[in-house]
Amino acid sequence: MPEGVSAIYDINIERLTVKKELMECGTGYLHQYSVSETYHIHTHCFWEFSLVLSGNAVHSVNGSSQILKKGSFMLIRPNDIHCYEFLNNDNFEMINASISCEDIETAFGLLSEDMEKIRLSKLPTHIVIDGYRFITISRLLSEIPNKEYGAKRKSYVHAILPLLLYTLLDGLRERAIPKVSSERLTTLLNRMEEDGNYAAGLERLVELSGVSQEYLNRLFRRELDMTPTEFINMKRIGIAARLLTETDEDVLDISYDCGFSSLSYFNRIFKKQMNCTPKRFRELNKKYPESEMK
Repeated sequence: MPEGVSAIYDINIERLTVKKELMECGTGYLHQYSVSETYHIHTHCFWEFSLVLSGNAVHSVNGSSQILKKGSFMLIRPNDIHCYEFLNNDNFEMINASISCEDIETAFGLLSEDMEKIRLSKLPTHIVIDGYRFITISRLLSEIPNKEYGAKRKSYVHAILPLLLYTLLDGLRERAIPKVSSERLTTLLNRMEEDGNYAAGLERLVELSGVSQEYLNRLFRRELDMTPTEFINMKRIGIAARLLTETDEDVLDISYDCGFSSLSYFNRIFKKQMNCTPKRFRELNKKYPESEMK
């Protein structure tokens, strides 16, 4: 937040904290169904991912306003002064995930990103996602409350943070967020989420699509700006990251479970996406023993 922003407001600003059990796992979760359920003007001691599921609202933040709609995806920083206001009395539904400062900084380190450009901008990062990206991000965030407090929730959040941040950073770099406008592609990618499909790889993708591989290549390039193989590997690495943090399974076994033909290829793709080796990723995300999380 830029200096002097707090001087814009002449009212008492509440600083939100989190409950002890949430502090221990680094992550809280909140599902709000109306602007009236949100907090009045406030800051907090954590970072917060927010995704608008439906409706419209005004986000009053640091003396400015952002218009929110379905698919608005934001990263609210500690010390951002903000609140939500009705827009023409529209309904509004939003989910929030609060993330500890330590966990966010660790994730940025994995992505080799400079946090200063996010810390010093006047407004928090805000992009609008739709299609498959909206489905993916909403699923990842909605799964948080299903994880037990403690090590299990912390491990899950560590696994999904790189993808959440990568999605936002694409917007910050003013690159177009790929939009899945094709109903065929949206349906196909939903089917690929079934167990084992990403491990089965390109052959399974072509089989489920009912079209040629050449057609799929054109479709993925047009809608997602990547090849089908690049997309499959991205998803496989996400699955591998969860296995590395949630299990003690051997790295070699994880690579085969996720569909990689060799450990060297798995290591190369993992490092390209996560900026560290699978072994290093596990070390970073296993530094909080479960006994310390209770």
